[in-house]
Amino acid sequence: MKQQDIKIGYVYTDGKAGLRRVTAAGPEYKLYDGQEETDCLQYEIVASAVAGSIVERGRSAAGKPLANSTRQSFAAWAKAAVPVDQLEQKIAEIGAKRVKLTPPQAKLMRTFEPADDLNTGRSWCCEPDELRTARACQDKGLLTLEDEPCPRKRFEVRLTRLGIEVARLVITNAQAPE
Repeated sequence: MKQQDIKIGYVYTDGKAGLRRVTAAGPEYKLYDGQEETDCLQYEIVASAVAGSIVERGRSAAGKPLANSTRQSFAAWAKAAVPVDQLEQKIAEIGAKRVKLTPPQAKLMRTFEPADDLNTGRSWCCEPDELRTARACQDKGLLTLEDEPCPRKRFEVRLTRLGIEVARLVITNAQAPE
């Protein structure tokens, strides 16, 4: 991206697994005192591909790590701005790539096909033998159980936004040619 395109309050992505929100700009955000560059930024790390790859300079009000950079360096890292209305979706997409599923969990997530009809408001009916797997998926934040299911009875689940993205990945990978 171009340096002049980097604005305070906007979220940017590197096109991989990184999301950063620019929180402030000014010479006080230099990386070190001897640095000549004064066009510097402070940013919040919303999502990162590699934990610990950034030197933290504190925490934001939301508890996310803060770091500093020159505008030039930040612009070289940033590939695109993320619109505010797409931020949650982007976070879910990045998170979905990090979720590890056991074979039974992957099988359950494949049952939510077709991928085009997946949304957080729709519920699905599951078989009694899927209860243990559904609870494990609930613990990972992928779905919620509707009411407290009874053993040996069918039960309903709703996918979370993260669960929708995981299901899309699992379904897409299952349909990929070998």
